[in-house]
Amino acid sequence: MTEAQRICLIFYLQPIALGAWLPHIPGVQTTLGLTNSELAIALVGAPVGTLTTLMIAGRIAGWIGAKRITLIFYPVFLLAMLLPFMATTQWLLMAALALVGGSMSILELGLNVLADDYETRTHHKIMSRAHGCWSFGLLSGTLIGSAVAGLALSPLVAGIAIAILVQVLVLPVILRLPLPPEGQSAKPEQRGFRLPHPVLLGVCFFTFGTTLVEGAVADWAAVYLRDAFAANPGLA
Repeated sequence: MTEAQRICLIFYLQPIALGAWLPHIPGVQTTLGLTNSELAIALVGAPVGTLTTLMIAGRIAGWIGAKRITLIFYPVFLLAMLLPFMATTQWLLMAALALVGGSMSILELGLNVLADDYETRTHHKIMSRAHGCWSFGLLSGTLIGSAVAGLALSPLVAGIAIAILVQVLVLPVILRLPLPPEGQSAKPEQRGFRLPHPVLLGVCFFTFGTTLVEGAVADWAAVYLRDAFAANPGLA
């Protein structure tokens, strides 16, 4: 397996646990007895965790490097993905999703830096392919979660199985990735705050819009299908 293939495989495996969570949102809502409004507040935990962690994620990447980030935060993220299934209240669900968002943001930053470092060293473009593999990983996880929901299996047990399997598969792949040469990632330290370039700001607004739609569908599609069409958990 080439280095590029290893990176793409790491991208593919990462979102499987996330995808497996999405079909279970209606079930968790029912178990906790949450209204749609209460569920909406709980789901805010994930983006809050993501945004706050991204403030320091870049510094973490600079300190320990992308390979070490994936080694450390892959198991952290997989463990965090189990917490929503264990939540007993709205606020514990919100806190669990905040931990999911925080660990996921650092891990995904590490994945993107791995792909970027590879492109810089080899002048071989793999970023689009890697993100395509991520999308297929999310789809795979969603199909697994749908099967678990449709068969009325325990989502926590299924989540534990996914976490163990993914970690077993990904660990040797990450270990075989090369460490970047010493000092390769070093950049001049910059302090203070400044607004992004207008072009980058435009990209930010564009991304905000697409992510708003994507997040709404991911979080609410199964709930809507259940409420509006009485769809069973597997179908929804």
